[in-house]
Amino acid sequence: MKHLPKAPLLLLLLLSSFSLFGRIEDQDIEHMDQGLVIERISSGDIEVTMPNWVFSFSEAEVQLKFKNPEHTKLLISNNTLDFIVNGENQNLTFDKGVATFKLKPVKGQPLSIYCEEFHYEGQINVIGSWVIIAPAVLILLMILRKLMRKRKMAS
Repeated sequence: MKHLPKAPLLLLLLLSSFSLFGRIEDQDIEHMDQGLVIERISSGDIEVTMPNWVFSFSEAEVQLKFKNPEHTKLLISNNTLDFIVNGENQNLTFDKGVATFKLKPVKGQPLSIYCEEFHYEGQINVIGSWVIIAPAVLILLMILRKLMRKRKMAS
């Protein structure tokens, strides 16, 4: 019977030592260098810049800019990240937190960009080639008409 009181005391001591180790781990996490934590890329991390209007025969230049050019994902991946642009994989290399890529816009199709928790959707307005061709043809017709008048007057 002398050994019975020692067993609960030993058990209590053993349980308290486990909780002590748990507290040490929590303190270590609180004091850990936050630069080592790998952050996921979220919608608040990247700004997207693109033109509002693009001609149908040209490409649009889209710029992705990290608000923090030293984001841990950039540092770990040597400034190269994979994005999904309109359903296709794009490997982009960032220089000082900025990457650009060219895109042939399709009328009515929105631009969608994904990477981890980052998501962007926007619309590029496509101007048809007739906007350039029609005025050019009109100017050419006016010049031809004036030339024809001058010929008639000269005769």
